[in-house]
Amino acid sequence: MEQKEQSSERLVLKGAFLLAVSSGIVKVLSAVYKIPLYRMVGDSVMGYYSTAFNIYTVLLTLATAGLPVAMSRMVATANALERRNEPKRIFLIAICTYGLFSLIVSTLMFIFSGEIASLMNNPGASLAVKAIAPAIFIVTCGAAIKGYYQGNQNMMPTSVANIIEALMKLATGFTLAAVFGALYPGQSQIIAGGTIICAAAGGFSALLFLIILTVTKLAKRRKSGIYADQRCVPSTPYKKLTKSFFAISLPIMVGSLSTTLAGAVDNYLIIGRFKDIGMAEEAANSIWGAYSTMAGTIYTLPTFIILAVAASIIPAVSTHFTLRDKDQIKKDIDLAGRISGVVVFPIACGVAVLPEPILRFLYGDSPYIGEVAGSLIFLCIAMVFLAFTNCFTGILQAINKQHIPVINIIISLVIKTGVAYILLGIPGMGLKGAAVSTLVSMLVFVILNSAALIRHTGMFPSPVAAILKPFGSAAVAAVFGLGAHYLAEHVGKGAHPSVSMLVAVAVAALIYVAMLLITRTITKSDIKLLSKSNKNKKNP
Repeated sequence: MEQKEQSSERLVLKGAFLLAVSSGIVKVLSAVYKIPLYRMVGDSVMGYYSTAFNIYTVLLTLATAGLPVAMSRMVATANALERRNEPKRIFLIAICTYGLFSLIVSTLMFIFSGEIASLMNNPGASLAVKAIAPAIFIVTCGAAIKGYYQGNQNMMPTSVANIIEALMKLATGFTLAAVFGALYPGQSQIIAGGTIICAAAGGFSALLFLIILTVTKLAKRRKSGIYADQRCVPSTPYKKLTKSFFAISLPIMVGSLSTTLAGAVDNYLIIGRFKDIGMAEEAANSIWGAYSTMAGTIYTLPTFIILAVAASIIPAVSTHFTLRDKDQIKKDIDLAGRISGVVVFPIACGVAVLPEPILRFLYGDSPYIGEVAGSLIFLCIAMVFLAFTNCFTGILQAINKQHIPVINIIISLVIKTGVAYILLGIPGMGLKGAAVSTLVSMLVFVILNSAALIRHTGMFPSPVAAILKPFGSAAVAAVFGLGAHYLAEHVGKGAHPSVSMLVAVAVAALIYVAMLLITRTITKSDIKLLSKSNKNKKNP
């Protein structure tokens, strides 16, 4: 029994580690792409680009949200009940229904790109909206295949596909920005439209990899005769599976759509309210481009890793929930909470103590650096709430309570909209109004999700392991990093500011790792679990 629990914990930890590492690589590649791109094309192009990308994110969520979670949960449940043929049926239902729906969404987005961009108070983004529309169908098909593998607790295909997508997006994005910038100098709308095609190129590369991998695996399985003795094992009928699939995926889709609408709300209100208080449209678009690119990128930095943890934990919790193994569910929840804390606190504390130097290091000089830096302190706090909210959402989805986060995010989104509308209309408040509205909404969201988690499971991640130890370690590291930055600036006078920042990051990182080990936030058993491979596990 103990060996079985260790094997399960190892799978969760290894899955989370794989997705976290790949997500970290993807985030670095995204920064490597976005930061030089911002310097290359400027605020105006990035304003149109960000508006189109926000619209794309909302519609992609509409087309795909709930798909990977529903897939991974249903596949994990089928495996737990030893229905070996059922995952294939689940995959066919997912790819047919979501594939068709995403094709319709892509087509409508392409046709009505002008009207959609105008709804966001940014009609100049129309061409960029049209250019990114095909990516919705492509990425949706990839999401179905990823969900199948995640349900089998095989996170490697998703990890590799994400990296391939990021690499291709980076390569094509720079190339297209350079080409369109040379062909159409000064024409921000065309440059944004040409550059954003990289989203479709990245998605197609990842999809191609997943198709080749799956076809290869199926061919090997047929040749070796795996599951040949299980073809007659009864599976749930297609009609019942389809009903269950939509019962899981639709509430998650509504909740995820509400989450992504938060970016759209900022887009609409920042441009609209700044115009209301007398700012020119081009200036409003530029300040939105600066905020969404600089603050938005940093705010969502931990999100990819936390969502990776959630993706890894969902099939594990779902399996243990099906088997009514409360002890293992508690271990899964503690592990997810601890990883979330270890990831988010160093980023939040580091950015909070050196907001402006970090922005200048990443993005160079911009007339909006000071104002964006002023908003980051609020977003650093919101970042922590967002991380734990995403973690708790994944757990609630795994125990068949996917409707609860939907209600909670809708409540927080309504609050965010009201607070942002009021604060952004106050002269002198500036971008802090958008950041404060995000903080308030995430605070409400994390409180509601925490209450739901306790109410429906009677469990909560250990506050000491998930919050106090990671926060204490991160706070100490941030203080050392701030001191190192100060010394590097004053001792090495005349040196490039980047040197001071690199020294601060290196010192803070070393201190943080040391503090995690000293406080036993990360233990030797964690490292052993991570290093051991589960040789008896055959991932489909």
